[in-house]
Amino acid sequence: MKRISVFVVGFLSVAQISFAQTFSNFGIIGDEERSLKECEFDKEAEAVYLLHEAVSNYNDNYNLITDHHVRIKILKEKGIEYGNIVIPFYSSNDFEYITDIEGIVINYDESGKSSIQRLDRKSIFTKKTTKYHSEMRFAFPAVKTGSIIDYTYRSTMKHYGGLDDWTFQEELPVYKSTYSLTIIPNYEFSYLFSKSPNLPAEVKNDPQSGRIYFAMKNIPGLRDEPYMDARKDYLQRVTFQLAAHNEVSSSGYSTTTSNRTKYNSSWQQVIQELMSSSSFGNQLNKKLDDTDDFIKQVKTVAADVEKVKLVFNYVRSNMSWNRIGSISSPDGIKGAWNKRSGTNGEINLILVNLLKETGLEAWPLLVSERKNGRINKDYPSVDHFNTVYAYVAAGNKKYYLDANDKFTPAGIIPHAILNTTALLVNKKIGGLITISDEESLFRETVFVNANITDDKKINGNAFLSSRDYARVVRLKDYLADKKNYAVQKFQKYIPGVHIDSFVVENEQADSLDLKQQFFFESPLQQTGDYFLLPVNIFTGFESNPFVAANRFANINFGYRQSVNLTAVINLPQTLIVDALPNSLKLTNEDNTITFTRQIVKDEAINALSYRISIELKKSLYTPDEYGPVKEFYKKMFSLLNEQIVLKKKN
Repeated sequence: MKRISVFVVGFLSVAQISFAQTFSNFGIIGDEERSLKECEFDKEAEAVYLLHEAVSNYNDNYNLITDHHVRIKILKEKGIEYGNIVIPFYSSNDFEYITDIEGIVINYDESGKSSIQRLDRKSIFTKKTTKYHSEMRFAFPAVKTGSIIDYTYRSTMKHYGGLDDWTFQEELPVYKSTYSLTIIPNYEFSYLFSKSPNLPAEVKNDPQSGRIYFAMKNIPGLRDEPYMDARKDYLQRVTFQLAAHNEVSSSGYSTTTSNRTKYNSSWQQVIQELMSSSSFGNQLNKKLDDTDDFIKQVKTVAADVEKVKLVFNYVRSNMSWNRIGSISSPDGIKGAWNKRSGTNGEINLILVNLLKETGLEAWPLLVSERKNGRINKDYPSVDHFNTVYAYVAAGNKKYYLDANDKFTPAGIIPHAILNTTALLVNKKIGGLITISDEESLFRETVFVNANITDDKKINGNAFLSSRDYARVVRLKDYLADKKNYAVQKFQKYIPGVHIDSFVVENEQADSLDLKQQFFFESPLQQTGDYFLLPVNIFTGFESNPFVAANRFANINFGYRQSVNLTAVINLPQTLIVDALPNSLKLTNEDNTITFTRQIVKDEAINALSYRISIELKKSLYTPDEYGPVKEFYKKMFSLLNEQIVLKKKN
C-alpha cells in the first residue's frame, strides 16, 4: 500500500441550525449484504463493517451530540468475537455519556429466511477503565458465521471541545463509512483529511448550513504490523481543530474582524501561550523545597555532562509517576515535589527546574511519543503532544531526558521518541525539532563455547554483552520478570534446550554493558545417522517479522542495530562434518542491511568456529520500501535457519 498522505485541508464555519437525526435504514438489509461470504478487497477478514455512519449536531445548550449507526457481518468463526461491542467514552466530570443503545442480530437459514433477535438491555453495562475514561459494553445473542449485527447509539458531550477524529478505517475492512458534522454557531474549525491516494473519498461542504459530509468506501482493515508506530498514524481519517471564534455583540450580530479570535496560527504562537501559562511556563522558575544542598553539591562538579547525570538520577530516584499523563502542572510542581509523586509532565518540569538551577541550559520539550502518533507540522496545536521531556545542551551534546524512564541512561535518547518530531519550548530558539539517534545502536555481542557430547547433545556456556539500546531493552525485560526472563528470552526458542546457572552483571551500572551468562544443554535433532547442529542460537533473530503481503505502516526500528554471534563448538571423535553452510555476505540494494556468515572447521582440534553478523544501518523504512526489506529478510532467515550436518564416523 502507498503511504498515508494529506488529501484535503479546509475550514468550516456556520450560522445556527438544529435538526433531529434518525437512521431510516436501521435493520434493512440489502441482497448483497445478505449474500456476502468474503470481503473481495481484504480476503483474510474474519468479519466486516458493512456500514458505519454518524451524524454530529448540537442542541440548545450547544452540547455535541453524535448519533452512530454500525452494521457488522460475521464471515468466519473467528469473527464471532466481534459480536461483543465496546464503546469507549470520556467520562470524567460527566463530560460524555452514551445513551439510546438499540441493536439487533439477524441470522439466515439455508432457505434464506431471516430470524431477528433484539439486544437485551440487561446485557448493557458500563465499565470504568481509567480515572478519566469508561466503556459501554454489551454482547449480542446468537452470533454465528453469517450473522449481521446492526446497532445504533448516541454520544452526548458537554461541548465541541470533545470533537474527535473521524476514523474511516478499522481493524476490520469497511465497506462504507460516512460522517456528517454541523458546526456550532460563530466558530470555525479546520479539518485535515489524511488518506491513502489510491482510496477515493467524498467531501461535501454546505457553508450556509455549516454542515460537512465525508465518505469513504471499500477500505481494507489495518491490523497491527511489526515495528509499527501508533496505529492512528496510518488510519484513513479526518481530523478537526478549533481555528477561530467570532465574538457576538449584544445585538446578536458578529463584531468586526478585530474581535475574531484565531487559534494557534504558528508554532511560535503555541510556544508563547505555553510560556505564559500558569500551569506550564510559570512553573519553570519554582524554588523546590529541600534541594539547596543538592544544588550546591552539583555546582562543585566541573563537567556539565556529569551535572546532567547527577540531576537526572536525583529526580529519577526521588519521584514516582502517579500513572497520569500530562503536558502541564495545574496544581504546581512544588506540590508534586513535596509528595514525591506527580504526572509524567510534572516530573520532567521538575527536572528542567533543577537542571536550570545548576546553571545548565535546559528547557522543556513537548513530545508525542511513538505510541501517541506523529504530529502534523503544518497544523500548530499543543494537542499533538502527550507529555513533556527535558532538553539540555551540555558538553557539545544534546540530551533528551525522561525522568519517568528508569532504564534509559542520560546519554541515550529514549526509544519512545526516536524518529519523532518534538517542540522545543523556548521563546528565542524554540520550534520543531526532529529526533533521531546517529550515535547509539542496539549493540549486542553473543559468544558461545560448547561441546557435542558422545550422547549427541550440545552443551556449554553462552555469554551476552548488551550495550546502549540493547542494554536498555534487556534490562527492562529482566527487571520486569527476573524469574522467567531466561525462559522467555532464550530457552523457548530452541526445542528441548535447558538453561541453568543464569547470571546478570552490571545491573546498576548505566555506563557498563549488561552481562548475561548461562549454561545450556540441548539434544541434537537426528535423522538416521545424521545430526543437525543449529547455527543461529541466542541472537534474538528467531522468526521473520516481515511476511505479510502488503504493509500500511512505516517499519520503525527506532535505533540502528549491530548483533554479532561468535561460536566455538568442539566435536567428539564419533562425529564428522558432512555438510557445512557456505561463508557469505548478503546486502540489500542500498547497503543499509548486511548479513555476514563465516564458518570454518579446525581440523587440528576437531572443532567448528563460526561468526554471524547482522547490521542494520537505517532505523526507518517507509511502506514503499517494504518490498525490498521483506525480500531481504526472507533470504536472511533462510540462511539463519541453515544447519550444520554431522554424521556418525564409520
